Amino acid sequence: MRYISTRGGIDPVGFSDAVMMGLATDGGLLLPETLPSVDQHTVSSWSNLPYQY
Repeated sequence: MRYISTRGGIDPVGFSDAVMMGLATDGGLLLPETLPSVDQHTVSSWSNLPYQY
């Protein structure tokens, strides 16, 4: 997965580079280029998960 800056001032970077940068060098936040799709059934099933391990 590649990450882009919210300010658009840098080329996309990989996960390890994004972690090491913290913030993008242009001052923006690093977000994934795309967000995975999650269907409604999956989201609904999360409400039944326990809060403890």
